[in-house]
Amino acid sequence: MLVGWVATALFMPDSGKKELQRSLDAMKKVDSFHYTMVADTSFQHTEEEADLVCSDESYHRKTHVEQHRADGPFIFDTETLRSNGKAFRLLPDGLWTPDFSGMETPRNACRHVAEGSETWIVPDLTKFIEHGMIEKGSKKTVDGKLCRQWKIADLSGPGPLLPNKVTSHVTLCLDVDDHLPREMLVAETNSRWIYDFSTPIHIDVPTDLEPQQTPDTVQPVPNPGLTLSAPDEN
Repeated sequence: MLVGWVATALFMPDSGKKELQRSLDAMKKVDSFHYTMVADTSFQHTEEEADLVCSDESYHRKTHVEQHRADGPFIFDTETLRSNGKAFRLLPDGLWTPDFSGMETPRNACRHVAEGSETWIVPDLTKFIEHGMIEKGSKKTVDGKLCRQWKIADLSGPGPLLPNKVTSHVTLCLDVDDHLPREMLVAETNSRWIYDFSTPIHIDVPTDLEPQQTPDTVQPVPNPGLTLSAPDEN
């Protein structure tokens, strides 16, 4: 399959790169982003969905993972959001706690989209334009929207010592009208990403928070080197 992709791309005009550039430019005008993702490998099943709203500087992401183990599946879920400059993580008991998620801030993510640089919420189109061997595919409908598929052999390589090694095979379906990504298939991870843009999304700071300790409720830790005794009444 790789030989066919590369051979076709070598004789293709730059229409694929131009279409990806149109998509990259179109995303710079978008305020809200949404995706759902499902991936299946021999060792793990993953489901994820996320939202990013640039005007509110907020995001919300949920991830469900099932790892396949000999003694049975190991399941864990994570849910994080950031709104009004504060980050939170959902606890197993259904309450939220202030937490640092480790993700880039919404402001930085939106800045990267506007610059056309890599960020977590959208496909890395700049990398595909610079390093991809692109083949034009057929049209299909995703969630009622017509898009054209573009098959990409990513030649970015794992590092500077192997710059022309194919690291992934991606199929992007770009909307025929607004050029925005509607679907991304990644062969190596057997994953499917579905995208939506500029839909009304509002992410609020959660109100059901885990009770936090205050100085009045924190008991001092006795110094083991001291013995407390009643004051001398004499």
